[in-house]
Amino acid sequence: MSSKIIKLRESESTASAQNADYRITLDKTLEIMDGDELRIKSVFLDTIGASGDFLEIVDDVNIEIDVGKYFINDSKDQKFPAPNAGDQLRRYVPAATGTLDAIGDAETYFACNKDTTTGTTEELKSFAVFPIHFGLGTVGGFDLNFEYTRVGGGRGFYSHHLKPEPGSDYPRRKGRVTEKKIYMEGKSFTLTNADVAKKHGIDAGNIKFEYATQPPAGEVFSELDTETFTYTLEKGVYTPQQLAEILTDEMTKIDSLGAIGNDFASDVYPVNNPFLTTVGQLKAKSGLTTSYFCNTAGTQLINYGGIAQMKARGVDRLIGASEVALTYDDSHKKMSFSILHTPQFVNENAGASDGVPGVVYDNNRIIDCYSGCFFSRLSPSDFWTNLGFSDVVVTPALGNVIADVGGIMGSSVRAIEMGIGKGEKRTAGFESLDTPVQKNTNFRIPNPAGDISTNATLPIFGNRVFANDFTSEGYYLIEIDCGVAQDLVGATGNIGFNSTKIHSIVSNYFSQGSYTSDQGSGSIGYIHKGTPVLLSNFNVRILQSDGQVPDPINIGNHNTIFLELVRKGIN
Repeated sequence: MSSKIIKLRESESTASAQNADYRITLDKTLEIMDGDELRIKSVFLDTIGASGDFLEIVDDVNIEIDVGKYFINDSKDQKFPAPNAGDQLRRYVPAATGTLDAIGDAETYFACNKDTTTGTTEELKSFAVFPIHFGLGTVGGFDLNFEYTRVGGGRGFYSHHLKPEPGSDYPRRKGRVTEKKIYMEGKSFTLTNADVAKKHGIDAGNIKFEYATQPPAGEVFSELDTETFTYTLEKGVYTPQQLAEILTDEMTKIDSLGAIGNDFASDVYPVNNPFLTTVGQLKAKSGLTTSYFCNTAGTQLINYGGIAQMKARGVDRLIGASEVALTYDDSHKKMSFSILHTPQFVNENAGASDGVPGVVYDNNRIIDCYSGCFFSRLSPSDFWTNLGFSDVVVTPALGNVIADVGGIMGSSVRAIEMGIGKGEKRTAGFESLDTPVQKNTNFRIPNPAGDISTNATLPIFGNRVFANDFTSEGYYLIEIDCGVAQDLVGATGNIGFNSTKIHSIVSNYFSQGSYTSDQGSGSIGYIHKGTPVLLSNFNVRILQSDGQVPDPINIGNHNTIFLELVRKGIN
């Protein structure tokens, strides 16, 4: 009697559909003859992520975040400070009605740049998404990431979230259609994460794009003004807390984009970071003669009183998030951006620098922050999806043309529309039941105006719960398709899982944040009878108790199975 050991290591696979679903082609063909036994000798499964205690980063990750900025338009920042308080700081197109102090509409305004269409500009009208299978099974639960060539050159990005739903809900002929107006150079709209789409059941090669009639050349339109945060995360095993702290430390460096200073007139600024900038700095980086902001409905533009005037008077304005924190919330077992904004600072003593974060009643409306940030791109998509952030990207669309009455913008501008929901796309000061209660002898009367101090925020929670994975019910099934059949019999019909390919049952009862191993105790041996069979290709799948491959979050790709071929007769 002799034996041969067959190594089925996923890292050496010739093809892989996803983690724990791969194919091995042997270097030498083996022959199994009458009386020979094939059995699993040992199993090593990469289940580090299943417990939720650790995140395994297999390769170095080049992280990129495109960051946009916004401010909340309150009524207290409409004019230059004294002695120039007679001149308007924020100017409106269309012109706002009411006094300067009452113009603040408490809406969210985000930073924009202008671009102009050319003779080769195309307008995307819609795109249709088709699943791989229209039958049973869930598809979606991730972001489709697209890239295109921006008008005038450069890379443009667009993300679209697909909620998880049955493939049978997709119309067979039309697919799932999304209407979205985007200007680009040529018909350049392409998907960039086809591999991720395939893992989530989407037929990336069958996404259909529809373009509208070419827009006229010379049209001025808005684009988001964004800056990019970049960081290379080294491969390794991290706790969620470690990962959050590493990224937070990098995101909050005041000079991450270059040198800093404090000379507005010479275009030197006190902060150089994608998450926080100033109005003057926005203008200097864009090269525009003005710096303007658009509300989320695409119906109102705000221009900051002319950069030249601001420079002459030594006045600038911060835009973005003074506090940025990616944290792990142990109570919810989720990652979250706990804060991504600049709070309103309230209740300071006169002449002191002792203001505290809070919210403000402004004309009987709550202003939940001064300014903040949002994300227009998170890359790579599978990294952020594994952290739970698969539906936080803001996706703008072209809106109406706003006429430049009064010559404030320099031309009419096609605005963009987008939603920045609190607690979904942006953070904010938390508005609790206690907010309208005055903290004085008038506590019985609702607060009509004034400041409310609070450190509580409305965070952006990820949708992944970092908890123990119970889907395997204490065991995994090792499926090997190599031309020899076993017989696993369960309940009838769709209720049970039956298979002719299961070769081992592996307990994971004692595995917590580590590899799951088995030394063949659950192996289902196979003894060959009859004509010899050649073995060269092995299709391996590691399955949950329901017969499905685990989510890539719960199993990595460092899986290895050792088979033993025991010869009972002649070698």
